[in-house]
Amino acid sequence: MATEVAFAKTFLAILDTKPTKISADHVEDPRTYPASTPFILPRHPSLRPFRKPSSRLAPAPGSTPASSASTGTSASTTPGTATPSSGDAAAAVVHIRSARNPTLSLTLPTPQPLATTSILDIKTFVSQETGMPVEKLKVLYNKKPVGDVKSLKEVLASTVPEGGELELSLMVMGGQATYDSEEARAAREARLAANVNPVADATKGEVEVSESPEVEMKDAKQAAETESETTAEAAGPVAQGLSGPAVLETEEFWEDLKGYLQQRIRDEKTAEEVVGKFRGAWSGK
Repeated sequence: MATEVAFAKTFLAILDTKPTKISADHVEDPRTYPASTPFILPRHPSLRPFRKPSSRLAPAPGSTPASSASTGTSASTTPGTATPSSGDAAAAVVHIRSARNPTLSLTLPTPQPLATTSILDIKTFVSQETGMPVEKLKVLYNKKPVGDVKSLKEVLASTVPEGGELELSLMVMGGQATYDSEEARAAREARLAANVNPVADATKGEVEVSESPEVEMKDAKQAAETESETTAEAAGPVAQGLSGPAVLETEEFWEDLKGYLQQRIRDEKTAEEVVGKFRGAWSGK
């Protein structure tokens, strides 16, 4: 307190020596000020020191306290084992549908775990069922293409589908022509033959080995041709779609092209602009 009083007296004495009016450009040299020690206000006795709030939450009624969980004496879990989360253990029945070119509706045989099932796994299943190449298939969710490396959990953004069922859309690059191609037909016929032959072999009991490989290959070829003809007759005539410039007059072609560009460019606005330029150039031809 004495220091403050002495400072005040000295300051007032210096003011008395100054003129009552100071010019606008007056500058005082701070080095001429008397030396003084800084004054620090004392801590108020009623204030408590700041403490970081605790991150622990009070246990819910009827739950095991945190202390017993830390000592490893919990009865619900075994030490050394991890309890899987609900998101990792969730599974759903996956349906894949194509509304047009071609019209398909497939369902995976068993519920698929959302965390470990990728879009590529679903495309592989569709390829095995239809014979179409994987690179010709595009999977969509909410009308947007989905990358092959994404899992179903990432596609759903950690949300569980209603009723345990998930519906995905399928887009086939090339449309009906890809489905009716010779490679796809041969793959479907081979899959059908593979599903039929094990049943016939089981009723036969033992597989007889032919001594002549040429005769065996010839018999197998004839059997495959006979089965192919029977399947074609049962299926009836194959529907023939549009071809040539007529395909470019359909809206389905431009929608397929737009979906393909969105997948490769990853920009919906740019894809629409490119499709518009292509379509305008074709219309003005």
